[in-house]
Amino acid sequence: MILVNIIVEGKFSIAEAGSYAKINVALTKYLTRFAPDDWHIGLSSRDIGKISEDLIPYESYDIAPDIVIRQIWPPFWERPHSGKLIVIQSWEFGSVPSNWLTGAQNADAIWVPSTFCKKEWVQSGIDPKKIWVIPNGIDEVLKNIHPLSPRPFRILFIGGSIYRKGIDVLFSALNMAFSDGSTYPIEVIIKDMGGQSFYAEQSLLPKLMQDFPNIASRVRIITEHLSNQDMAELIKSCQVLVHPYRGEGFGLPILEAMAQGLLVITSFVGGASDFANENTALLIKGQMNYLNPPLIGDYVLSDQGYLFEPNVEDLARILLEAYSNLDRFSAIRMNALDVANRYTWRNIISTAINSIQSILEDSLPTDSEDILNNIEQQIVQVMEHPQIHQLVQCIGSLIRVEDFTSADILLSYSMNKLDSMPESLAELKRNINTTRLQAPDCWSRSKHRAALMMRLPHSTNRYFDIAHVWEGDDNAIERITEVLGQYFSACNTVLDVGCGRGIMMSYLVQQGKDVWGIDHDTLLIDKLKNQGFNALKGSIPHDLNQIPQKQFDGIFVGHIIEHLLGSDANTLISWAASRLAPNGILLIQTPNFQNPVVHEMVFWQDVTHIRPYPLPLLEEMVKFHGLLPIKGASRILTEFGGLDAVLVAYKPEKPTMVYRNVTANEKRVLWSGVFQTFTGIGLEAREMAKAVSGSNIRLALADLSPTAEPLPRQDQDWVEQYRVPGKALGGKSYDVSVTHLPMGSVLYSPLRLWGKYRISRTMFEARPLPKSAVVALGKFDEIWVPSSFVRDLFVESNIPSDKILTIPAGVQPVSKSVKIRRAIRTFLSIFHWETRKDPETLLRAFHRAFPNNSTEAHLIIKVSGIDLAIFEKFMFWCCPSWTNWAQQVTFINRSLTEIELEAVYDTADVFVLASHGEGFGLPYLEAMARGLVVIAPEAGGQRDFCNAANSRLVTCHEASVSTDCDMPIFYGRQWFQVDEDDLVNALSTIVKDVEYANQIAQEGYNTAKNWTWDRSREIVLSRLANILR
Repeated sequence: MILVNIIVEGKFSIAEAGSYAKINVALTKYLTRFAPDDWHIGLSSRDIGKISEDLIPYESYDIAPDIVIRQIWPPFWERPHSGKLIVIQSWEFGSVPSNWLTGAQNADAIWVPSTFCKKEWVQSGIDPKKIWVIPNGIDEVLKNIHPLSPRPFRILFIGGSIYRKGIDVLFSALNMAFSDGSTYPIEVIIKDMGGQSFYAEQSLLPKLMQDFPNIASRVRIITEHLSNQDMAELIKSCQVLVHPYRGEGFGLPILEAMAQGLLVITSFVGGASDFANENTALLIKGQMNYLNPPLIGDYVLSDQGYLFEPNVEDLARILLEAYSNLDRFSAIRMNALDVANRYTWRNIISTAINSIQSILEDSLPTDSEDILNNIEQQIVQVMEHPQIHQLVQCIGSLIRVEDFTSADILLSYSMNKLDSMPESLAELKRNINTTRLQAPDCWSRSKHRAALMMRLPHSTNRYFDIAHVWEGDDNAIERITEVLGQYFSACNTVLDVGCGRGIMMSYLVQQGKDVWGIDHDTLLIDKLKNQGFNALKGSIPHDLNQIPQKQFDGIFVGHIIEHLLGSDANTLISWAASRLAPNGILLIQTPNFQNPVVHEMVFWQDVTHIRPYPLPLLEEMVKFHGLLPIKGASRILTEFGGLDAVLVAYKPEKPTMVYRNVTANEKRVLWSGVFQTFTGIGLEAREMAKAVSGSNIRLALADLSPTAEPLPRQDQDWVEQYRVPGKALGGKSYDVSVTHLPMGSVLYSPLRLWGKYRISRTMFEARPLPKSAVVALGKFDEIWVPSSFVRDLFVESNIPSDKILTIPAGVQPVSKSVKIRRAIRTFLSIFHWETRKDPETLLRAFHRAFPNNSTEAHLIIKVSGIDLAIFEKFMFWCCPSWTNWAQQVTFINRSLTEIELEAVYDTADVFVLASHGEGFGLPYLEAMARGLVVIAPEAGGQRDFCNAANSRLVTCHEASVSTDCDMPIFYGRQWFQVDEDDLVNALSTIVKDVEYANQIAQEGYNTAKNWTWDRSREIVLSRLANILR
């Protein structure tokens, strides 16, 4: 028997993670119960202690999985070390975020709970055969409906009290229908979900309770977590569940209420439509609202975004009907029970098992009923061998998914191909054309649209066939560059046509792109060249062929096309289409001529403007040259006053990345890093790069600090002396480039390909390296690591050992002596607040070693990355019995001056950090150099200088990183877990045995004197000299 290992990965604490955890728990249980005997089911999560004990046997970190089923928010797309990856990812807002699309390619399959969700992914350009509909399930269904007592009339709402769930729609409708409490004795029960976790600070309830006092007096709000049994009892105590959602990926409370015999009132469109239809629920009418701009929080959507807007009046009408006569809806409730029976976990899990088996066998979904899986094939058949019956079938499929644009295009094409077209189809085309103009096109990025458009005849000589009857667009503002630049996030090589002052070029260079520019303005081009950009002088479109680069992943045409005659604009688009790499992006920004401010004044103030180019016209022009407009991205920029519009199009097919070779004559070193931060890697970058600044090698610093922190004056002056502005880096070639960044940044470093000889100075604290990191490091000629621990880890991950050089970090020379302590009182821990530093184990161990009211010891925590309010909540969760912790713990989260920091060190006796992993462990070495006693884990980069003679080493063991780690790059890997009992013992021993403490403090101090920055710089300079010979 061949064992199949399956890991369910994600959160399992229902109280904290809601429906995600609920599904993860159920999947684990029911897969175990119903999967084939040769399947082993395990789970991966740090939430083990917070869930029911019957799941504990499933915990399994050590097996090599054949399948990982992952559901976590936000989605994490890194492939596991072995096996195939299934990502469960619902979505509620139309097309999915742009920055999910590249990651989604790493998944072997994406499970979604509803047809509606699958449609959203397909609209975003993902192959429908990659998307499997695996609905959420329920545990039990009533055998028959029970009579509903008409009074009291209890209305139930289950879900987050947030805008997307429509809680405000419910209150407005209740006020409209039942404002008179004496006439309508109703009760409203709201089971609020996620108010203390995933929907924290988003609740609309406080305002709604204030705005609708007549309803508020009849509302009971339940916020505490309910068990499955308690939730079922709550549902049974009510007559009606109302869920007037705007966006829902599935709607599990709706299904659970149907299964308990309630009358369900819910939205007409959305994720619940698979089971909540006119036969099983009372549906609220409404309309689809399209998001402009297509943004959800910080996410830029890949195409059209939308939410359903339930009609308040219609909901009020339905509520009154239900209140007046519940019995008339018994048939609907019975139908709902029948449908709910299909969604028991026993039935759902068989669908999941079939999907897993197909994925293991590399098979595609075979569901012939799934329209989305078959539309592309239908389109190809019609276009290659047009037959009336095939055309009718295909048009029917397109209409069912509401892709009226594709239906209209296909009918137009077929009319020219078929010998005769029935009048009924001609009439249908007229109706479709009318319908498609009434709502935005949501399918412009779909695979079946690409298949359709790529089979249409294209010509570069049809300029006069393009209609010039629409209105157009306006003038660029620097602020929008950060928004438009996101559309080039997957590009490596970008051309800025009409680059002007180089605003977009500067932004893209800072994002790590290889950028070229062309403009007719000699002064601007000369200025850009002096700043190091690849900038060429030339008129557009006549001199475009002077650009030596033959292919681009992205082309930006910003406020240029309105300066061109129609024929020249056509030539420009034709040239761009020929130079775009497969799947490359063309973005045209132009004035929005529909804006009165633009067409009445702004547009005509520029004497070089020739004509406007409305978006519909631009869409037609790019389509004539084989490019496909992305409808949701092509829009008026309303978030910036509506002065501009953008057309975004892509060239279908698989992308090909193109890189530029850089050459130079002089000996120059480019050192990129976060120089203006207080992080350990920022300090490293400054101290090591100083080796070059003191030599005859020309040094340039590329500062990638997210925010500049106030450094000591001497360091600040040094950075300013050698720092080169980001916009001036483009195009310069260096003999050596050193990319001095943590691993997460190395994967996306904009400078790693600059330089004839490329060095990465980096580290990683868990094993093995992610595959993406191995690939990224493979592009460097040499890798500098800080410790033998990191070197061994890299070699184990298949990085060639001859590419790796160990260069340790250091400390400033130490001159003071170690003070002899008569008593140990004060412990110090300095770190950035993150999971890897494991503050949980440190605080628990300290509390155990020195319980409440203990005066033996005090702990100073100097941290960054967390405020006091969050820390207080963490303390309550981590050590609930430590009620007086503030008397024993000093919390410092502000920036300290050098003098203040030294004062903290002088106050402390012992430095302790229970880290899961350190690439070098600079905090331990800095503490040794100041004569502190050091308590450190027995494994990690610090072991190069920490030993049993100069430190108190704490035992630890390897443990898997769970998916609730705040750094996704570590998910599923192995790092070290300090033994809490031994840490308690270490803390106690140091206090009790002062002689031992003084002894290891002296040894640590002696060790630190040999680990200086001068030593590190000597190694750096020697190595660079050898490379540059």
